[in-house]
Amino acid sequence: DEPLFDRPGLSLFADVLAANLDTVSAQTIVAGMGENIAFSAGYGKFRTDGFETDRDLAQYGGNFFAQVRASDCLYLQTEYVDAKVERGVVNSDFDPLFRSVFRAEDHSTTTRVGARYEFEPYSLFFINVAAQSFDSKVTDIFGTVQTIGDAVAGEIQYTFTNETFGLVSGGGHLHATIE
Repeated sequence: DEPLFDRPGLSLFADVLAANLDTVSAQTIVAGMGENIAFSAGYGKFRTDGFETDRDLAQYGGNFFAQVRASDCLYLQTEYVDAKVERGVVNSDFDPLFRSVFRAEDHSTTTRVGARYEFEPYSLFFINVAAQSFDSKVTDIFGTVQTIGDAVAGEIQYTFTNETFGLVSGGGHLHATIE
């Protein structure tokens, strides 16, 4: 019975960056692993005023990932990602008559779960389900336009490989709505 990972333990990673134009970046990640489990969780942000007026950018994101070996044949995974971007945008910058400035904000979350079952070293079954939602806003002098969407996707796959033959079969489904 071999462990899923070779070096069990807990790790912390962090960094910070500061620069001109009000540019700041920071991220922190905690990762750990044991004989049959591994995880990581992180958060980061980046912000800058940009090189010109109305071209600022701010990004924020966090994630969590975990993988477990439930048995010698079954492996489980889960993941969650949250991301947000806020930015200023300038169109037709070279023509003052048509120059327009707007703000854009995007926020999305993704959740995923999956499993892998190993019948034999040459025979594997995979299943994966993911859900995502997003909210996008664009604001200019005329007001705000908002787009909201959700999607769910699922897939299954079977693979068989040996020294002389390989077979991959599977299918998936995607359902999405946008308002």
